[in-house]
Formats: sequence, structure tokens, C-alpha cells
Amino acid sequence: MKRRDNQSSAGQPETEAVQTALASLDWAVTRGSAGRIAHNFEVRRTRRRRRVLAGATLLSGALIAGTLVWSPWTRTVALREAAPPAGSSIVVSPQTESLPDGSVVELKPGARFRVEFEPAMRRVVLEAGEAHFAVCHEAARQFVVAAGAVEVRAVGTAFAVDYAQRSVAVLVTEGRVAVVGPADPQSGGAAERPTELVEAGQRAVVELGDAERGAAAKVLVTAETAAAERLAWRLRRLEFSNTRLAQAIPAFNRHAGTRLSLDPTLGALRVSGSLRADDLDALLLLLRSDFGIVTEPQPDGTVALRRP
Repeated sequence: MKRRDNQSSAGQPETEAVQTALASLDWAVTRGSAGRIAHNFEVRRTRRRRRVLAGATLLSGALIAGTLVWSPWTRTVALREAAPPAGSSIVVSPQTESLPDGSVVELKPGARFRVEFEPAMRRVVLEAGEAHFAVCHEAARQFVVAAGAVEVRAVGTAFAVDYAQRSVAVLVTEGRVAVVGPADPQSGGAAERPTELVEAGQRAVVELGDAERGAAAKVLVTAETAAAERLAWRLRRLEFSNTRLAQAIPAFNRHAGTRLSLDPTLGALRVSGSLRADDLDALLLLLRSDFGIVTEPQPDGTVALRRP
């Protein structure tokens, strides 16, 4: 037995669009890096006090109640003091595990599972949290994910299982699975366990409060956008720590598949925080709102970021 652990729209007013973008960015302290980011912001707050006394202004971020919120991106000021520490950028992706059969598991932070493969069955026990499974096809061996008294049975497909305190939710992203609820304890084991087939794009929920009565899973059809929101944790994030835009924009291009070009005079602006790599619209809106940066499509297909 093997155990794995992993503990603007166009009609919107400008201010409303900015607020929408801020909400969609979902800036937060990224797991494993909170100490470093907090330290960087504390250093910058200390420098700000000194600069205010000297008559200069520097905008900085804040660490509030343990959550790193988007701050106005900092413009560098020519002062006679030591330069800020070199910035860094990190790509943050969900933890990925390969199983003995070649199937792949992506783990949301906090998820725990163990593998119990046998000659006749491939069984994974999800002990807590949420995980996405991309299952390799094997006709002779069914793939089963157990979450408490609930089982998800598949052969070759892709789906996410979220094992919470009061429910087990299954979201199918490819193919079809069978969601098997617990047996009715009143039947003495004679009755068959309730089973529901769940297709791609559908979400099944088993309320654990009803599990003792052998309640069948509730199958809910989930729109594509809603499914994307539920699985947003699988997306790559870019984490910046006092990073110059001259470094941040190329990093965004590499991991988001965008083609942004930055005016060299803007390269010294700095940013700290964590950003979803797919949120280009919100990034551009914030650049315009906080720095006055405008976008200009180019004949070669790139988008130039420049001063107005």
C-alpha cells in the first residue's frame, strides 16, 4: 500500500470594472511562500516611513488578516538609498502525482489519498480534500476512487472528486463515471447500492447526511463556466515578489500564451502577489487603472503596453 500526502464588460463604469477585475484576480498568499512575501512587504513598509519623512511618496501593498491583497503597483523613486532586493517570479501549479498504471492525479492543497492497486482492480482512497483524476484506459481493471462510503467507478475518463465533511461531489470533465452511494443500512446489505451515471459536464453530489438512508446521488448539470470556476485551483498561478514588470510580463507571456510587449520605460515598476495565469483581461485593466498603461495592438499580433 502506497500513501501520498499533500497537506469590463464594455458597458461597466471604470470603477466597477476595476472592482470586478480585482475580485477575479483573487490575490492571495500562495502556499509555502507566505513568510517570504510578508517579509518583503514589511521591508517596503519600513522604507515608506523613511521616504515620507524625506518628502517622497511610495505606494506599497499590505498584508491584512493573513491575506495578501492587490496593492497599487509600486513606481520606483530615485532616492539616495540602497536599491530594493532583486525580485523573483515563481510558477505555482497543483501537485501532480503519477500512479503505477500511468493515470495522473492533481491534488488541491490539503488533499490526501492512498493507492490500493490489486490485480483485478485499481483502487484509490481519497481521505480528504479534492483531487482530479485523468484515468488511463484498462478494460480488464476498473478504476475506483473511494471517498468514505461513496465510490466513483471509471475505466478511462477524467473527473474530480471533492470529499468534504458533509458531502462528496463528483465533477466529470471527460467521459462518464458511475457514482455509487452507500447501501441502506435498513436493508441489512440485501439492497443494491444506489448508483447514478454521470456524463461529462455533469456534477453529482452525495449528501453524507443522507448516506445512512442510502440516498442516491443528486445529479446536477453544470454549465462549462461554472465547472471552470470549480476547478480553477488546477490553473497555473504566477507568484511575484517585488518583481519588475520587465520580468513579470515575459513570465506572463510564457505561461499564459500571450504576446505582450512592454515599453522599456515601464520596466522598473514592481509588483508582489499571486495571479492566475489565464486572467489577461483583468491584468490589462489593472495596469491601466493603477499605472495609466494603455494597450495598442501591433501588426505582428503582439499587444504593446505603453504610456498614454
